[in-house]
Amino acid sequence: MKSLSLRGTVAGCALSSALIVFSSQLLAAPSYDITVIGPTDAGHTRSTDNYRYSVAKYLNTAGQEAGYADRYNDSTSSGRSAWLYTGSSTVEIGLTDSGHTRSDGYQNNKAHFLNAIGQVAGVADRYDGSTYTGYTAWFYDSTIDATYSMD
Repeated sequence: MKSLSLRGTVAGCALSSALIVFSSQLLAAPSYDITVIGPTDAGHTRSTDNYRYSVAKYLNTAGQEAGYADRYNDSTSSGRSAWLYTGSSTVEIGLTDSGHTRSDGYQNNKAHFLNAIGQVAGVADRYDGSTYTGYTAWFYDSTIDATYSMD
């Protein structure tokens, strides 16, 4: 005996029953869980229009992501922050001390590598007052929540 499947194709009895069993799954609308990642605080939100810009650059098999986000001082751009999404929360990473902060508060950190256990390597701009003096490589170890300068 032959039957007509939901797609209009003819199939044998054994195949036909399999198609009927799975037809509701094939036609069901997919569902998704959406998680906001990256920093969402006031320092990463432009005050004039609540604009945020964050990019996930690296993903590992543990579901962790590393990236960067624009920083703002009210409506003025104040650099970029590097961040790591741990699978449950976002952590700002990189070097943010006075040697890596311009006199007006500008900071620029970039993640360049994420490994399988959540360690991140990147660079931070270095300043003397308002003068850019180069950059410093850094290493973030998520297992102990510590950032190390490679200077």
